[in-house]
This record gives sequence, structure tokens and C-alpha cells, in this order.
Amino acid sequence: MTLPSGKTGLALTGAALVVLVAAAYHAILWNGFLAWDDDLLITGNPFVTGGLTFAGIAAAFTRFDPQLYIPFTFLSYQFTVTLFGLQPWVFHLSNLLLHAGNVLLVWWVLELLTRNRTAAIMTALLFALHPLHTETVAWASSRKDLLSSFFFLVSVGCYLLSERRTNRRWYVLSILAFAAGLLSKVSIVILPFALLLIDWFQGKKITGERIVRLVPYFALSIAAGIIASFGKASAGWFLYEKVLIACKAIIFYLQKLILPTGLSTVYPYTQSISLFTPDIFVSVALVIAISIFVWRLRSVRMLPFVWVWFLLLLLPSFATIAKGYNELLDVYFASDRYVYLASVAPLLLVSLFAAELLRTARVPVLCVFGCVLVLLGYGTYRQTLVWRDTETLFRHALASYPDAHIAHTNLGAVLYKKGDVEGAIREFEATLAIRSDTMAYNNLAAIAYERGKIPEALEYYRKAIETGPGDLDAHINLGGILADQGRYAGA
Repeated sequence: MTLPSGKTGLALTGAALVVLVAAAYHAILWNGFLAWDDDLLITGNPFVTGGLTFAGIAAAFTRFDPQLYIPFTFLSYQFTVTLFGLQPWVFHLSNLLLHAGNVLLVWWVLELLTRNRTAAIMTALLFALHPLHTETVAWASSRKDLLSSFFFLVSVGCYLLSERRTNRRWYVLSILAFAAGLLSKVSIVILPFALLLIDWFQGKKITGERIVRLVPYFALSIAAGIIASFGKASAGWFLYEKVLIACKAIIFYLQKLILPTGLSTVYPYTQSISLFTPDIFVSVALVIAISIFVWRLRSVRMLPFVWVWFLLLLLPSFATIAKGYNELLDVYFASDRYVYLASVAPLLLVSLFAAELLRTARVPVLCVFGCVLVLLGYGTYRQTLVWRDTETLFRHALASYPDAHIAHTNLGAVLYKKGDVEGAIREFEATLAIRSDTMAYNNLAAIAYERGKIPEALEYYRKAIETGPGDLDAHINLGGILADQGRYAGA
């Protein structure tokens, strides 16, 4: 593999990476907004649809999304609307360009880290085209993940440069980039530990002076964590169960990096969360076995570096394993976007191995690697079509995970808006066939009320309250119907 040299060669290589990203992801430019956070964060958010205004800027810094503190992401949305209006293709193009920028940054950071240009470029190619990253790029609401990743990589790259050069500018830029990343999404809060890991990998002693150098990063992490805690809804910790589900997710992500098929916007887990559940037991055993293996081979620093980097970047996603009204009932153990940055480490390991093989088997390795890139690129293109609209997205999810009750509920809402009331009812009932769900009961109650079936609506609202006693909509709507009937005490 001929390495690019000189400014022209590097520029051509960078341009080629961007072209490959565009080829794999161009179909997202025809995708629309989704009734899956896009309506909450963008199209139904008056502080975004109003564009870049003083009120909008103030709201970006004083409001959550509703749970995450992402002011820079909101500002980027406002800026997009101000320049181009509320056009979905512009939001998708912005995501595509951010991903392309992240691909170039992966190349830059890994070359600084490993001094192996071949492996860095190969990793960037795999990162650019891997289907597991489609959710992050194709979903307008996932800009926060792209934006925070962009600043994370800039921060790491500037930190590496600051270690090589005496100019303090790179160190300051690294800290500023980290702050910007935290204001995009707090999930990169683990960056100070990633920098410590990099120092260890490079053979630097973790002295008091080096810890002092990282104090600004830790200070920013602590401040961001405190702010983020105000937005998170209170929930039980269930530490034991979350550790088990984390192990399940770790092995799942490794599987999907190797064979990226059956990708979905939701990955429900409906079995008992116990160490004695077979797939969880195997996952825990594999995580322990891999950890022991890399520890025993710690003299080869790349192995523990890759493993710890992978776990470290996934760590923030393990804080919450449940989404919905009922923790440990609404268990979704993985999301493709959570592995976006974490995937860089295992992809680097593969690339280093391939780069080493190039020395003795140049043509076969290049042929195999080229075929892998073609397959990955095609897989990504096919996956971008899944994100075309909300109905397509959730039908695809149900094809792989028919027990994803939230997918049935969301598909039912889409069908109802399209006027297919009977289809919507079937989907809500499919949700309830999996388990009791407050949202499905509320939706069925609303349909029954519209049809004049008052006793049926009352029963559905009562079941909604029984399932989720804290659901305000069910209480309010039930009270309204009772008031209409003159049953004021009950109302």
C-alpha cells in the first residue's frame, strides 16, 4: 500500500475519504424527519424552529432536551434553520459532513498516536463505512453524538500535539474543544481518563505533574456531570442488573462490529436479567475472559489499550439501561450510536494487523480489505434506506425484534396520523400482547373516545393509570371524561 506523501498526497487521501462517506450516505439526503425525537428536538421545538434568536440562544443554555444538556447542539440546529429553513435534507447533509470530519480526525489522531499512517488510514476507512454508524449519521437527532465526537477527537489530537511541542496553544485548544464537546453532549465526560490511558500507552509515567496537567479536564467533567444530573429523571440504580446488561451490550457490539447485520433502532431485552440467564452468563464470561487475556499480554500495550478504550468509551451508556415508564421492564440493552467513538479502538486493532500483513502479502491483503470496504459501504447504504421515514424505521425494527413493544406503539401512532385507525389499533394491541403499556392504553382510550365508546375509553384510561400511576395524561383525560358525565367527585 503506497502511503500518501506531501501535502498533495495527503489532500487527495482526505478527499477520497470524504467521497467514500458521501457515496455510502448520499441516500440520507432524501430522508425526512422522524417522529422519533426529531419532532421533540427539532420540528416541534419552538426554540429551534424560530432560528438563531436571543430567546433561542438563552433557551439553548437554560433548558434540557428534556434530559440532556446540549446547548451547542441546539445552537447548531438554530443556525441551520436560520440559514436554510426547516429542510430535512440540510440537517442530514450537516450530519454527513460532520461524520466526514470525524473520519478525517480519526485518521489524524491515530497517526499521531501510533505513528503508523497505513493503519491510521485503514482505520479511518473502516470507521467511515461501517454500517453500525448509520444510526448516528442518518438520524437528525443524533447530531449531538456527531458533534460531541468531533470535539472529543479534536481535543485528543490537540493534546497529543501539545505533548510533542512546547507551544502551549495546543494544550489550551484541547481544553476548549473538550468544553465544546461537553456542551454538545455530556457522554464524552470520560475524556480525562482516555488521556490518562493514552499517556500509559505511550509509556509516560503518571506523575503528580501529569495529573496536575489533567486537572482542567477533570474540573470540566465534574461540572458537566453536575449540570447533567439536573436533567436526568430519577430512577432506581439496579446496579447489579446494569452490570449484567452492560456485559451483554459489550459482547453484542463486538459481534455487530464483526458482522453488522440485523441492525435496529431498538434492541429490547425481554428475558430475566440474571447471571443465570444463558446469554447473559456467556456475555459476562466472555468479558472476564477477554479482560484476563489482555492483562496477561499487557506487555503488548496495544491490546489492553484497545480493550480499555473500548470499555471506557462505552461506559457512559451503561448508566441507563431502561427507557420508558417502567425501569427493568422497558429494557433496551444497546443503541448503535453508543458505539460510534468506542468502535475506533477495535477497528484500529484490525487495521494494525492488516498493515502488518501488508509487508508479506501485499496483493491478497489489499484485495480482501477492498472487498470488506465494498461490503461495508453497501451495507451502510442499505441501512440508510431504513431511516427514510418513521414507518419504515419501525417496521424494520419489528422485522428483527417483533417483541419490541415500543416499536409497535410508535408504528401505531404513525398509522393513526395517516388515517389507518384500524392498523393503529392492531399495533397498540400488539404492544399490549407483549406487556401492559401506559402509552398504548392511552392511545386506545383516545381512539375509543373519538368513536363515542365512552365506557371503553374509561376502562382503557383506568388500565393506563393502573400500569403507570404517575402518568398525568391518563389522569387528566379520565378526569375530563368523568366531568363531562357530571361525575365531578370522581373527576
